[in-house]
Amino acid sequence: MIRFTKEAIERAGEIIRLQSSDGDLGIRICARRKGCELQYKFGWEHARMPGDAVLSQENLKIYLDFESFHYLSDAIVDYFKHDNREGFVIQHQITPCSKCKVVLDTNCH
Repeated sequence: MIRFTKEAIERAGEIIRLQSSDGDLGIRICARRKGCELQYKFGWEHARMPGDAVLSQENLKIYLDFESFHYLSDAIVDYFKHDNREGFVIQHQITPCSKCKVVLDTNCH
């Protein structure tokens, strides 16, 4: 299951408190596959969409569509701040190409 680090939960909570007066805001993560790479989008969501999985970690609502839920099942979401850069990052233990039959093959099967 997707897991948020303490830093990611704290930062998401700060953003939610600034953007939502009712506190009923959650984070949506969208993951889409392009070849052997995954591309991510983060956004803020007030409600579940049809087909969504809604997870919760320390009162943080996490909205995932079916495809994203599959791709992010082993992911860790972290938050970093260094110099002039900051943001959420996703770390995977297994890549989308982990099921390639030959390690050197660049095409996913």
